[in-house]
Amino acid sequence: MILLFIRRYINTFYYIFSVLSAYCFPNYIRAIIYDKEYKLLDKFNLGLLIGFYFICLINLSTGVLFSFTEEEGYIHGPFYYHVYIITVYFMVCSFFRMIYCRSKFTKKQLYAILSFVAFSQVGTFIQVIFFSNVLLTFFTPALSAVIILIAFETPDYQLLIQI
Repeated sequence: MILLFIRRYINTFYYIFSVLSAYCFPNYIRAIIYDKEYKLLDKFNLGLLIGFYFICLINLSTGVLFSFTEEEGYIHGPFYYHVYIITVYFMVCSFFRMIYCRSKFTKKQLYAILSFVAFSQVGTFIQVIFFSNVLLTFFTPALSAVIILIAFETPDYQLLIQI
């Protein structure tokens, strides 16, 4: 049996990396389109990420996101849904940035990114609604990343096709 404090730290790192991966997606979109006009939005997103990390630190002693007990096991805290709200916000932010600058994407890129956002959000909603005590968050983005890998025509991919 894993000690409660180890469970708490592992789960905290899970939430940290979950939100960090969602935070990286708007930056990925910005890098693709070479966009520099959204500096205020990027600073807001970074502030939101830092604020969430602060909540994660507070959670280690207070349980505002989650806690573990011997009797009840995993328990959601009052800020539990903030993890999903922040993740969805970052994905929606990416989606609108991409739609606004859609002329800089090929059709294949648009479809791949749209499917990534859709699959990722469906997975998040399934976890929140049906499996709130199971950590599924990274499965659907991983599946979506495979779709992007297959759909994008990168120079490496083109070399692979020629061989």
